[in-house]
Amino acid sequence: MDILDKHSNEKYVDILPFIARCSLDIICESVMGTEMHTQTKSTSPYVKRVIELSSLVFERVLRPWLWIENIYSFFPLGRQFLNASAFVHEFTDKLISERKQAKLKRRMSSDDSEGSNESNYKRKKRALLDLLLDEHIQNNSISEAEIREEVDTFTFEGHESTSLVMSWTLYLIGLHPWVQDKVHEELDSIFGESEREVDVEDIKDMKYLECAVKESMRLYPPAAFFGREIREELQCGEYVIPKGGLCYVNTYLLHRDPKVFPNPEKFDPDRFSPENSVGRHPFAYVPFSAGPRNCIGQRFALMEVKTVVSSILRNFKVKSLDPRDRINLVNEITMKPEGQVRIQIRRRTDNFDFKANYYYP
Repeated sequence: MDILDKHSNEKYVDILPFIARCSLDIICESVMGTEMHTQTKSTSPYVKRVIELSSLVFERVLRPWLWIENIYSFFPLGRQFLNASAFVHEFTDKLISERKQAKLKRRMSSDDSEGSNESNYKRKKRALLDLLLDEHIQNNSISEAEIREEVDTFTFEGHESTSLVMSWTLYLIGLHPWVQDKVHEELDSIFGESEREVDVEDIKDMKYLECAVKESMRLYPPAAFFGREIREELQCGEYVIPKGGLCYVNTYLLHRDPKVFPNPEKFDPDRFSPENSVGRHPFAYVPFSAGPRNCIGQRFALMEVKTVVSSILRNFKVKSLDPRDRINLVNEITMKPEGQVRIQIRRRTDNFDFKANYYYP
């Protein structure tokens, strides 16, 4: 909020970099229990490697000759990937080692003080890394290498997709002032004049904002497609997909089925109101994919999106400067805008009127 406030009188900001750095700070603290200060120190080596690896993975997907594991390291992109990957693994391994030693030391001291230190520790909020290490120390049911894999997975998968959902939601709300008015009304009814932080009960009460977030993910799903291996022969209309084949679901097109979502290009949060959701097929809307291999962090992601977007809209009004037909999409690992997402930000206390000269796509 402080960073956005410094830009609240500028002609516009490209919102995605601000949100992406915020999201990376959130996921690193939630998963690793470590404050990276990405928003104020964007030159962090770890952050640079995480962003670099995300780009390199997609570069490899586009080049079939790089799929061969034995020769990948001989290419410049392969060497770059391995160097960045080694740096990230070293960072995580060091963090795991230090945290484990601190836990073992705490356990020893708790034995000497009748468990008071350990019980106080358990009452504190713990990051995912702490929970995994507790399981490792107490039951040895997960190795340090497996912990690192889980931490890396959550860190990589948990920041870019979530930051895109937040950015698209703000963009679409900024393009539709009547939606923004309803969101402001809902937030005012929850918080009034209070400046307190969001809590879990507040998130449950953000029903219209949740509809707006879901509608944003319908139009701009963070993953435009996902794949599944066919385990049994599948009859699909007049075609038979053989066992062992790969089937890809195009989420972007699925969410635009006019039989399920009339006038599909219209941004309408009311599609996801309880009364309008009755009878809708559960697989007609799958922004986090579906089935046993769906996104394990989807509840966390939705809470994060509602927390950040509500905090921004409690303080600011936003106006998007480009209509949707001027925003080109790039489908990499996630679906992102090709260029900037230009948004004007003004403090709500300034009573600035955005309603003139709006685009109405």
